[in-house]
Amino acid sequence: MGGMFYEDFEVGRTYRFGRHTMSQEEMIDFASEFDPQPFHIDPEAAKDSHFGGLIASGWHTVSTSMRFVIKDFYGDESGFIAGWGIDELRWPVAVRPGDTLNFWLEVKEAEISERRPDRGRLKLKLAADNQNGDTVVSMLSTVYFLRRET
Repeated sequence: MGGMFYEDFEVGRTYRFGRHTMSQEEMIDFASEFDPQPFHIDPEAAKDSHFGGLIASGWHTVSTSMRFVIKDFYGDESGFIAGWGIDELRWPVAVRPGDTLNFWLEVKEAEISERRPDRGRLKLKLAADNQNGDTVVSMLSTVYFLRRET
């Protein structure tokens, strides 16, 4: 994909893009800086946690999802303006070292701005599934894109 503009999004359509395998090293590095809880940064301590082993920070999973939607889906030459907010952020299944995340989004709503008709608002469900098909992160985000045809 890439180079997406408002008109390229079809309500009800699901787009699949990008995959990434989470390594223990990157999980610990991220969490050490941004979410230093024992079950994110210490494999031994994580064994005694509720999770029974090391898991990725949910914020790492969200950040990784954003990297792939921006670079692999929207593209460098897109009409993406900005995100407006995130609702319904969920981490239903923990991400473990070696899990491969497959990213997707579904277009929930699309509306051309009345005030600024050169752009439109989209409501997107952005998510990632692991190699077993389990959803590991999902969020409903509102974003703004330029229109190609103005």
